[in-house]
Amino acid sequence: MNKLLFHYKGVLLLCLFATHFTQAQTVSTAYATQINATFANLDKTKIPHNLLVDYAMEFEELSNFNGILTNENLVNIGNYKGIYNTLLMSRVQSNVTGLVNPSTFKNNWDNQRQANIIVLSGLYYKYNEFKPDAPNNTITITNGKLYDKYVNGVWQNPYDEKQVFAIASPIVKYNNLTMQVQLPSSLWYTNQSSSVKV
Repeated sequence: MNKLLFHYKGVLLLCLFATHFTQAQTVSTAYATQINATFANLDKTKIPHNLLVDYAMEFEELSNFNGILTNENLVNIGNYKGIYNTLLMSRVQSNVTGLVNPSTFKNNWDNQRQANIIVLSGLYYKYNEFKPDAPNNTITITNGKLYDKYVNGVWQNPYDEKQVFAIASPIVKYNNLTMQVQLPSSLWYTNQSSSVKV
């Protein structure tokens, strides 16, 4: 399922780029139209955190940043923004706790910068994705559209719960022998504020 959706998203992304270069002044809504049509028949109130990564155009693979430190998941400002934008794109409801629009996200960070202080920004979200065996087991796919599946009137849950955790600095290099590091609460983004605080 994930590979099929990934391939499908890749083709849509290529179409968006082609449309962008041929019509530079026109904003293409082709991806949004197609993905909304594919997911239109799902009961989105059943998605526990209102974040479904299969719905998103992914800028970063969220599963790489699951809170387990490896040599491959060092977070820099670029992939931190990619993680955040992937979460924004995965919203199935507009009122996801802790998410702000990209310009507010950038302005919040820019406004906190000070000389000789490294101001970090961090995020921790729980989100959902389709279980690997979801197609035709816990979800129905008909004519390229997704439908909730019920067996004897009981909804079959197709979603796994995942988490993403990342903290980043706005700079890569610092040329001074002394510094302070801060993570202000205004730069901490989460949908789990009752269990994690800064």
